[in-house]
Amino acid sequence: AHVGEQELSGDVFLKSANGEYQLDDLLRADAWLRLPEAAEYPGGFDDARYCAAKNVLFRAYSRSDEKIGRADDFLAGINSLRTWISGQMDELFGAQAGTAKAFLIGVVSELDEELKLDFNATGISHILSVSGLHVGLIVSAVYFLLRQLRAGRHVTYFTTMALLAFYVLLTGGR
Repeated sequence: AHVGEQELSGDVFLKSANGEYQLDDLLRADAWLRLPEAAEYPGGFDDARYCAAKNVLFRAYSRSDEKIGRADDFLAGINSLRTWISGQMDELFGAQAGTAKAFLIGVVSELDEELKLDFNATGISHILSVSGLHVGLIVSAVYFLLRQLRAGRHVTYFTTMALLAFYVLLTGGR
């Protein structure tokens, strides 16, 4: 993000006036900025802490904005791959695609609202986020497969770690 000619050392959450953008779109916005606010009472939502964890310096509210291009870097390529995989999952899983996406690639935005409420009510909503369990299962499966193929120890470790790094990127680093 830039303010005037100065580049910020962190990100900005932008509330768009248009709102019809996709991930990796580059935007120009005329917006006002505000600092994230701390919780108003004990146990309340602490926006300042949340934004700091996401490396976000400001919240911006757009008066007008426009798309000026599209990111063309490694992470944009990973995001395009995630979008393609998401489309393939739509075809493969049909009505259950939202659930499959939540479990496999961490996309919870397409999960059925009633199902989200059911997961919350039963106290198991944490399994919808990509976690150590998911990573452990993937590492175990890849490691087991490579050992069954009699791959050498170094090849097995390197391949497993490379696939794990790729999975972390694919899930958006969640």
